[in-house]
Amino acid sequence: MSFSSDAKAELCRVPLTRRCCARAEAYGVLLYAGSFSPTEVRIVTESEDFAARLPKLFQKAFGVRFDAQESGSKSIFRITDGQKLAVILEALGYDPDQHYALHVNFALLEEECCRASFLRGAFLAGGSVTDPLKRYHLELATPHLQAGREGEALLRDMGHAPQPRGVQSHAGNGLCAQGRRAQRRIHHVFQAVRSH
Repeated sequence: MSFSSDAKAELCRVPLTRRCCARAEAYGVLLYAGSFSPTEVRIVTESEDFAARLPKLFQKAFGVRFDAQESGSKSIFRITDGQKLAVILEALGYDPDQHYALHVNFALLEEECCRASFLRGAFLAGGSVTDPLKRYHLELATPHLQAGREGEALLRDMGHAPQPRGVQSHAGNGLCAQGRRAQRRIHHVFQAVRSH
């Protein structure tokens, strides 16, 4: 297992207690996952721990179940039912009948515990981190440009200074932190994410 996989496994052990935090975590997952639109939610993961957490998370956050789940070397979770999608969109402050660019609804992240939960979800869906015994490097990638910018603003607001990723890849837009100074910032982010 990689260090990143170990970190995700540890974060998946955080209990789902408060509905507001479950909703914030699911929101992070959705904005940093493969597809989130008024017509489809699609989340792909190689992490068995994250795959086991997703159904419980979406049930706690929105009261919905996935329409389809596929297992293999990667697990794929889908929601295409219009009523379920409307429940999710409305819970996150979006109007399902409007065309929009996905962004972070900061009103859902006013509490520190919800901010940490959002970052946990973002990391579980679109993050990676290298072994601290090597050179620290944390990366969060999202296919949604505005959500990536606002994720950076959220980290800055929490006292962490990530650097926007200079290049776009197939994963989309994101931010990263690397090097020795980043080691302290990453440690503080993970301490906050683990404790909530």
